[in-house]
Amino acid sequence: MAGDGRHRRRGTALLAWLTPRLSYGPFAEAAFFGLGLLWFALACEVEDPALVALAEWIMAAEDAAAATLRDELGAPLPGDWLLGTTVFNLNHDLWCLLGARLPDRLSPRHGPQVVEAVRLISAMIVHPPGTEMPSMTDRPL
Repeated sequence: MAGDGRHRRRGTALLAWLTPRLSYGPFAEAAFFGLGLLWFALACEVEDPALVALAEWIMAAEDAAAATLRDELGAPLPGDWLLGTTVFNLNHDLWCLLGARLPDRLSPRHGPQVVEAVRLISAMIVHPPGTEMPSMTDRPL
């Protein structure tokens, strides 16, 4: 169908707009789904405010999942940002690769807030061991 690409872009834009308005409640993997959606939304004609809201939602969902785990463990998480919030230790290398390539999805149409948010999320996922990770409290969003 000739309109399939347009419908996919519009569908992705709708999901990118809708997702930050959803509760990330007890769903511990919500941030992973948000990250996947951000990957696709960056390639579509999604407006900057929706992309920034999605990035903020991903960070808030990760923070909520991490807080729950910290409370259960009584200690810091035994893993990196986002990857430490899941009990599934599968495909971490692929999530790190996705994080590393996330800034490659940026285009000249993305404003500075989107660029900053995407680079921050990327850095938090792929920071090399032994280096300082960006502070979650100093998020520029």
